Amino acid sequence: MISRVISFVGLLALAASLPLFEREEPTALWVPATILYPNKWTVWCMGDSHQVCWNTTSPPDQTNLIGSIYLISASPLGRVSGNPLAQGFPLDVGAVTITVPTVTAGKYAVDLYGTDSTGETEGWSQFFEIDAC
Repeated sequence: MISRVISFVGLLALAASLPLFEREEPTALWVPATILYPNKWTVWCMGDSHQVCWNTTSPPDQTNLIGSIYLISASPLGRVSGNPLAQGFPLDVGAVTITVPTVTAGKYAVDLYGTDSTGETEGWSQFFEIDAC
């Protein structure tokens, strides 16, 4: 019995002395969820260019989120198409210029979507109007 206790204590000491595995510190997943423009007072005309702007305060020290912007229909709720309005930009730039597509006039939102090695992030704007003008 004593030899088992000594063996157990020896194994615990050995386990405590082994180094923990090292791993690369992951980049922080940052959610710049506050989209500043467009907002609920916005009216976009099809074919015009606009900047989609979002809050970039307090980013983590390490982030490499690459963004895409999609158009979301209010009725029926969902992505207008699988094609992004913009893609491949770093989220810490705070704005990207898009061209308003030809869609059915109505209420829409933009979906700011980002991905990196740590996961995904997403934030929607308020619903706003798109019109033929």
